[in-house]
Amino acid sequence: FPTMTPTQNLNYQKLGQLKVAGGNIRNIALNAAFLAAAADEAVNMELIYEATKREYQKLKKMLTNEEIEGWF
Repeated sequence: FPTMTPTQNLNYQKLGQLKVAGGNIRNIALNAAFLAAAADEAVNMELIYEATKREYQKLKKMLTNEEIEGWF
């Protein structure tokens, strides 16, 4: 995220467990930023999770427990 983007408790190592391409990770980050702005919150792991679920639904792919282990 750009330095001006408010974030809270992001764990980039855990985000690296996702099994998607870089473009999909970009979509997840962008969607999480939109969700954060709409809720007037900082981007956090809960919003990243919501954005990840949406991206995986678009891909018709199942998000596994292994990918999100330790996120919360």
